[in-house]
Amino acid sequence: MRVLGVIDPELLSEKFNPAVSDVSAGQRRLLLIELRPASENQIRAEIECDRSLGYRFRRIRWFTQGKLASETIADEYRDVDGIPYPFSYATRIFDPNGEIRVHTQYSMRNVELNMAVEKNDFKIMVPDGTRVTDTIIGMRQYKLDIGGYIGLDDALSIQADRIATDALVSSLPGSHELAVVAPVDTRPEKQLKQAIFVPRSAVAEDSNKPYILDLATRITLGNPSKAALDSKALYDKLSEQRKGDIAWNGLLVILRDAKAYSLRQSQRLLLKRKGTAWARFYELPKERKLPYQIIVTNAQGMSYMISILKVQADGIYVSCRELCSQETSTYRGQLDEGEAK
Repeated sequence: MRVLGVIDPELLSEKFNPAVSDVSAGQRRLLLIELRPASENQIRAEIECDRSLGYRFRRIRWFTQGKLASETIADEYRDVDGIPYPFSYATRIFDPNGEIRVHTQYSMRNVELNMAVEKNDFKIMVPDGTRVTDTIIGMRQYKLDIGGYIGLDDALSIQADRIATDALVSSLPGSHELAVVAPVDTRPEKQLKQAIFVPRSAVAEDSNKPYILDLATRITLGNPSKAALDSKALYDKLSEQRKGDIAWNGLLVILRDAKAYSLRQSQRLLLKRKGTAWARFYELPKERKLPYQIIVTNAQGMSYMISILKVQADGIYVSCRELCSQETSTYRGQLDEGEAK
């Protein structure tokens, strides 16, 4: 069912064998649509619709094996830009004895339609240990060992696997529950298919391939100066272009006044190696678990969550996403630039 109370047309198709009749509900006269699938194993439903609301539903009841399993009630309809909208919305789940096992009530205070919104407007903090119910593929449940900020781009885009692989946040006590509307595919081959490959600098130079990753565009660039990674010549050229942030030469090389941070809670901190005024060098911890997450802040002050997904002889596979200001504020105070070595 749709949130506005509109019935999904598929429910009225022949496969559900719908039957229509009139019923009374208090002072209201409603249209009852009974869905009676041919198979006894399929769920049966009763939908009570209000003609005065453009046939939006007032109540839906789902039955399994002849017993009431759940119901959804939409009430307190008000006019919002000419559209009837339910300001009260409730769902109930029943046990085999007919007792209410779960009751969830939604109350709307203010509803505005067709507003201009940004995807980050809907980001919410999902703590470590959150148990997720995936409603797309058979109500599959799993636990997020590493939480983070989850938004529309995470839940609805083809990069939905970033929910489990790119987010990192401090642990909060207690148990947490989250229902999402997109499947999360955490298979390594799926992650690598969507990852960015940053080749080892020496290998890339021999084959004349780009190897400096610009975080804002997620594009690897060639070395514009043909100079060493820790040289002033390369620093000046990248600063002039305002592009190019990290590279890989067996160590993580942070360029153009960018900075890399571990989160202290990870207890697997980056090892800060001796660098120059023009570049910083970090060694990944040997006892690390992939994906290994760090935060990199570039010369423009933008922060990014970097997930290192795979390390191999000729380069590394990473994924990258920009952090919103709220996320950056949350992480502040939890960051560590690494242990000196």
